[in-house]
Amino acid sequence: LTFFTQEIGGDKVSVTTITPPGIEPHEYDPNPGDLANIYKAKLLILNGANMEPWADKAKADIASKGILVITSSDGIDLILKDGQPDPHVWLDPVSAQRMVLNIMNGLAKVDPENESYFKTNADKLIVKLIDLDNQFRQSLFNCLQDTVVASHSVFGYLEKRYKFKQDTLAGLSPDEEPSSQRIAQIVATIKQKNIKYILTETLLSPKLSETLSRETGAVVQVFNPLESLSQEDLNKKENYFTVQDVNRHLLVAALQCTTI
Repeated sequence: LTFFTQEIGGDKVSVTTITPPGIEPHEYDPNPGDLANIYKAKLLILNGANMEPWADKAKADIASKGILVITSSDGIDLILKDGQPDPHVWLDPVSAQRMVLNIMNGLAKVDPENESYFKTNADKLIVKLIDLDNQFRQSLFNCLQDTVVASHSVFGYLEKRYKFKQDTLAGLSPDEEPSSQRIAQIVATIKQKNIKYILTETLLSPKLSETLSRETGAVVQVFNPLESLSQEDLNKKENYFTVQDVNRHLLVAALQCTTI
């Protein structure tokens, strides 16, 4: 959200990220300093889809202070898993285009004088997202595997868009502890399908994935779900597109696709 907003807003906006670098946002609650920053803003951009539970409690209070609150996932056909919306819409480059439009419209409402500037920047960003979608489609078109084994259910929108399956240790919550039965099922899947890679995540402990690796011989690789970049990533100028390119190559390897 920060990257998209910076790209659209350019030098016309000042963007502050509420969640600190390298922090898992699912369970994050803003501290008084974060709330103070929100109260100084003209616009609060949320992901929605149960990504920021704290916002449901604070939204009315924030809006009462004249701050526009927009939900960037509005208009996206959300996937439900175990009765809960899957919030990981941004990983799908097509859904991300809707997010860009929602952010652009929010910026234009609080700063109508620069609406054409925001629209021009949003159009450029959408062209890049269309190109990224085409890269994913070409890369994941011809694959020997149909299943990705991962630590956490972040692939819902990607698997729907690019026609593969995810088999994960945890559900939508990364803190969920898998049962011994679930671990046994994953081990069986890896062995039966001869899966070569297990995808863990940047913000999660790799211990369980490493245990699976020892039992099956599959190699652990780190997938970045773009929930938060570390300070080191930010220092290296990593962004949505550089990380998604790495993610695409990881999926190519995990699904044993023949096109890069």
